[in-house]
Order: sequence, then C-alpha cells, then structure tokens
Amino acid sequence: MFSDEQTLSLVDVHGPSFYLVDIEKFRVNFSKLLGAFKAHYPNTKIAYSYKTNYLPNLCAAVNQLGGYAEVVSSMEMELARRLHILDSNIFFNGPIKGGEAISSLLANGGTVNIDSLDEFVTIVGWLEEAQLDQISLGIRCNFDVMDDANSRFGLDPESAEFKHIMNECVRHPKINLTGFHCHFASRAIESWTSRATEMVAFLQQVPDEIFAGLKQVSMGGGMSGEMPDEMQRQFRHNIPTFEEYALAAAEPFAQLIKQRDGIGEPELIIEPGTALAANVVNFVCSIASIKEIRGESVITTSGSVYNINPAPNRINMPIKVIPQCGDRDVKSVSDARLVGFTCIETDCLYRGFSGQIAVGDLLWLEQVGAYSIVMKPPYILPNVAIIEFDRQTGQTRVIKRAETFDDVFSTYNMGA
Repeated sequence: MFSDEQTLSLVDVHGPSFYLVDIEKFRVNFSKLLGAFKAHYPNTKIAYSYKTNYLPNLCAAVNQLGGYAEVVSSMEMELARRLHILDSNIFFNGPIKGGEAISSLLANGGTVNIDSLDEFVTIVGWLEEAQLDQISLGIRCNFDVMDDANSRFGLDPESAEFKHIMNECVRHPKINLTGFHCHFASRAIESWTSRATEMVAFLQQVPDEIFAGLKQVSMGGGMSGEMPDEMQRQFRHNIPTFEEYALAAAEPFAQLIKQRDGIGEPELIIEPGTALAANVVNFVCSIASIKEIRGESVITTSGSVYNINPAPNRINMPIKVIPQCGDRDVKSVSDARLVGFTCIETDCLYRGFSGQIAVGDLLWLEQVGAYSIVMKPPYILPNVAIIEFDRQTGQTRVIKRAETFDDVFSTYNMGA
C-alpha cells in the first residue's frame, strides 16, 4: 500500500489536499461483482454508472474489462466516445437527455431507455425524418418496491402511458424494443429483492413476441461495495455482500429464463457505481487549526465535506492521522469535530474524533470515491489534484491536475 512517507512527500508538489486513486482496486471490485452475478446467470454484464465517478481512467478500465457505459447526460456520452467506447455499448438513462444526444446515439446503434411519454413522442417525431432502418429502445420501469419512496423516474408498467409506448414500439417498423430497465436508490437487500420480484413478475406477462426480441434487462444499480466493519456499523441496515445482491436479483432472473426456455436469453445488466468506485479513492487534507469552543474541540482542515460527498446524514469514513515530519505541538482531543475550509456551518468531514493531533498533520480519509469528485463545486476554492498510485510499485502519476483561478473563471465575461 501507499506509505505515510509517500503521502507526506506529495504535499510539497500538490498542496495540502488531493485525492489518491487505486485503479487496480477498481478492477478487483469489477471482477468480484461480475463473478458473483455470473455464478447465478452467466449472461450478466456490467454497465458502469458514469455519474458516480466519471474519472476517465475508471471508465476506460470498464471498457477494457468488457463492460458497458451507463450515462445520463450528453457530457457523459461524449466522454464515453472520447474513450473510444462503441455507441452500441452505451446505455442512455435519465429524465432529460437532450434531443441531439438521443438522436446521435440512436443513429449509431446505442440504446436509449425511455423515461416518459413525452420523450418517446419526441423520438418518434425525429424518426419520421431520419434516414434510418432500425433503432434500439428500452423502457424504464417504475415499480412499487415498498421502500417508502415514490420514485420519480421511469413509467409505471400498469399505466396507460407505459402500455401505449410498448405497443407503439412493437408496431413501429423502425423501432426495436430491446430491453426493460429499472433502478432504485436504496442499497438495502430488501430493495433488491423487491425490484427483482417486480421485474420478473412483469416479464412473465410480456408476450412471447416481445420477450424474444429482448437483448437486455437491467436491474440498475444502487449497491454498496466492500467496506470495513467500522463503516458498516453506522448504517441502519446490514450491508449486503456481492453474493447476496446476486442471489436476490440474478437467481430469480435465471429461473425466469428457464421457465421461458427457448424464447430468449437476454443479457442481465447491472449498473453499479458506488459498489465499484467507493473504496477506490482516498482523500488527503491537512490540519489548519485546533481550537476549543465551549468545551468542544473544533479542528479545521484544508478539505471539505464537498470533497468527500455532501450527502445529508453523512457517516464517518475510515480515517487515520499521518503525523507531519519534525517537531509537533501535539494536542489530545476527545469527541472533536473535523470541519472544512468553507463558510458553511454544516461543513463537517468527521464527527466524534478522539486522539492526538497537531497542526500540519495530514488526514487520510477512505471510501470517498462515490459522488465526491463529480459533485465538488468550485465553491470558495477550485478542485484539487487527483493522483493515481500503483499498489505494486508505489509509483504515482497525476491524472487530473489541481484546478486554478483561470479554470474556474475562464468562461465568465470579466468586462464591465
């Protein structure tokens, strides 16, 4: 692993805050997750959720490993193309995709999963003028998965709109209805059991002529990755293993395919993000000040909660202190708050820290690879450098330099 001495040496080059990325760990996660699902349904593929962490190195690794790209914007689609990913390996989800992006992908063999009737009408209107033989469409299914949340995405399969879209896809000479898709935010195993139950029940009712044309069925993402016990204890639900997710989703799907023997064997698609990327990225920042306010120790850092994921009710990530070299004015603190550099009262990286610490020490925070880098705004300070390290050799290379003033303000009109 990367040593404390190596981490300290990077401060002189990259400043007091930066990310460290372990690409090999990402590949290991990919193989473990895919292997768990393939054990139940061999025709499983991973479509990596770009929105979770669109570091080009991670996205390129997915392509090298035989995975697909799951994108939700024209920007993410363009990234996939810049990485030379075939349009046929891109799945376009999301509520607002953009007309030009949709038509471009469909014209080149990609798949769009319909999120609304309005979106479908727009595509049919474009298709009347397009000089194309066939396009591939899927439909996003919105089931009641009993998670106390009424998802705003996709269409209810029991609705008139859903049935109209499905029937029109079958009737239209230029449309191939190639898949059905669902995705729900909850990572609990109960949610996966519910979505798989609902999807299988729906597919059991799909007519043979439609089922035979399916190329993919997606169970979406929303999976936890491997994490240490100290993190797992902070969740209200048990953290499923990859094998448990696979048993909940891939096994009933495999049984469905056996029941419909000879009709079709579509790919089972899963769209992980957090499960692959969370434990791949570490964040390093330094201690700027230590003070006491009415009996509470408050430790200000060069980082921010926005560097590690600004989600509400954030749990504590695994953390360690890397002492600075030389003399240290060490303070012993108990139940302290580690807070960020911003002027937001709720900017807290860690609650309940106890131990010895000094100004200038570094903090190493783990499990920050999901929704951190992609959600960090240029608020108060630009983004920090992202550095890849090789676990075997300990060598590093910069995969994104620290942003500058010009990076943030170059698109503004600075004139009077």
